[in-house]
Amino acid sequence: MDDIISGKGDEPGLIKIVSTYLDAIKCDDETRIIIDSYLQLIKQRVSGGLSTTAQWFRNFVNAHPGYKHDPIITDEVCRDVLQVSQKIAHGKVQVPDLLNDHHTSTANVYISRESPDSSDGDRDRS
Repeated sequence: MDDIISGKGDEPGLIKIVSTYLDAIKCDDETRIIIDSYLQLIKQRVSGGLSTTAQWFRNFVNAHPGYKHDPIITDEVCRDVLQVSQKIAHGKVQVPDLLNDHHTSTANVYISRESPDSSDGDRDRS
């Protein structure tokens, strides 16, 4: 997978192809920064430099004191997984092995654009 994304030898890889395309269409700077941050995230994931979301969740659950290393995921563990997921999504918790720093700040831009109060985890969802 890493060879496909990053390239190998004379083969450019998808990241180089996308970058060349963005140059050719004269992609605006703001969009380019966002796309480049996602491309770097993908590159780090496929190279093993960052955990995948599934790996991170497995590690989180395995390390949780409420998990008894059996097939049962308790309400406590589920609640904590959901709470930390929300905090990560809203930039309240930094998880360097899951998201690189630039990607995290880019994600926060999208969250703030979606809704002015989207960082408020207690808002009414009905």
